[in-house]
Amino acid sequence: MFKLLKSKKGFTLVELMIVVVIMAILVAVAVPIFSAVTKNARTKTCLANQREIQAQFNNNSMSGILKLAAGDEFVLTTNADADGGTWAGDAAKVAIIEELFQEVPYCPVEGNTITVTVAKANLTGSEAESFKITTVCGGADETHNAD
Repeated sequence: MFKLLKSKKGFTLVELMIVVVIMAILVAVAVPIFSAVTKNARTKTCLANQREIQAQFNNNSMSGILKLAAGDEFVLTTNADADGGTWAGDAAKVAIIEELFQEVPYCPVEGNTITVTVAKANLTGSEAESFKITTVCGGADETHNAD
């Protein structure tokens, strides 16, 4: 007489809407976290590249390859996609600096420059001339210093 009801196939509209709402909440939480992690990674890349520049300048100035003087300033301008860059400053020293790096360090901020400044260090009791090399990475948004 009576046929058994067919088993229910598929999802109801309410069940689908609940899944869509849950996915929207997850995306709303994940996007700001992803943005913060990306910004943090760019900042750390910038600082690591500045430390690399400082290390190269220190090593090569101590070995006598690069003769630095207080007040020297070098500016590295790189492309946004980090394919390369150009150094500006004393032409003779820039030629040496360009040979120090296999790959040009860059700051992952679009429209970026890294400025390297050489100042006389205030070391007491040392007869040798000492320098403090500082770098500043300045882009469109922020400035990062590595001392």
